Amino acid sequence: MVSDDEMPVDIMIELPDILENPVLMPSGEYLAIGDKVEHSEFGVGRVIRIATYHDDLGVVIRVDYPDKTYKTLGLQFVRKFVSSEKSP
Repeated sequence: MVSDDEMPVDIMIELPDILENPVLMPSGEYLAIGDKVEHSEFGVGRVIRIATYHDDLGVVIRVDYPDKTYKTLGLQFVRKFVSSEKSP
């Protein structure tokens, strides 16, 4: 008889599809790679990747923050950041 410790386990890992085109946010705005987003806890960062898992997670973005940290976030947790500064 095989114990639970010896039973083989099958794990299926599904990698996301990387998206190149802008995606529609819940706010109705389009978000593209290079755009800035704001998160209530992490602050403002730049989108470096957009991907989809084709499941309940849906579209996720990878955000690069100024403190050299990276976060993977759902679109519903960020808002598109528009700088109030005007170019000279």
